[in-house]
Amino acid sequence: MSPILTPSQLWWSADEIAASGLPDCPASKRGVNALTLRGSWRAQPGLARRRAGRGGGWEYSWKLLPTRAQQKLLQAEVAPKAKVRPERGATWAWFEGLPGGVQDKARARLLILQKIEALGPVVGRHAALAEVARIEGIGPRTIWSWFAMINGVRPDDRLAYLAPRHQAAAKRARTKGFDPDFWGLIRSDFLRPEGPPFTDCYRRAVRVALEKGLEIAAERTM
Repeated sequence: MSPILTPSQLWWSADEIAASGLPDCPASKRGVNALTLRGSWRAQPGLARRRAGRGGGWEYSWKLLPTRAQQKLLQAEVAPKAKVRPERGATWAWFEGLPGGVQDKARARLLILQKIEALGPVVGRHAALAEVARIEGIGPRTIWSWFAMINGVRPDDRLAYLAPRHQAAAKRARTKGFDPDFWGLIRSDFLRPEGPPFTDCYRRAVRVALEKGLEIAAERTM
């Protein structure tokens, strides 16, 4: 007989539920408490209990969570623990090409995650996340998404993987080190209906760029 699938965390406090980012769960302790009252969670035999230590309070079985939240917890147990990541060398090269402001955002994210991991052994990971999120003024779901970005990543590589990958950052990273007009020369030539070889387009663009004083980059880079 196959064992019954259960999530890794069976009991949840109001703080942990609020910080979980699970579907249909309120994002504040007040909202969670209102949900437990509406559903009479504490009156459910075997599904609610007083929490020992850590300030007391109540804990609730995962079976009381909204249906979609339960499904999410079970999916996490059967899904691969780590997604396929871009090769670390390529990721660090991409990170080094980002503007300083974008790199600083990655450092700020890493510092927040480190605070949570330092506090986790004392109060529990979910409670630690909820407290740090409150202090930093950041939504718990946002911080959970940062943890997802480094799932399976080596600790010394986390910084590169935490950098924002929005279009603005990517665009500025691609154009750093050469004049955007130089890329425009290559692109307009290469996209002609005749379909000229890229090398020919690059060489023609270099001649024009040198005449105009534009900053160029190697053919392989382009």
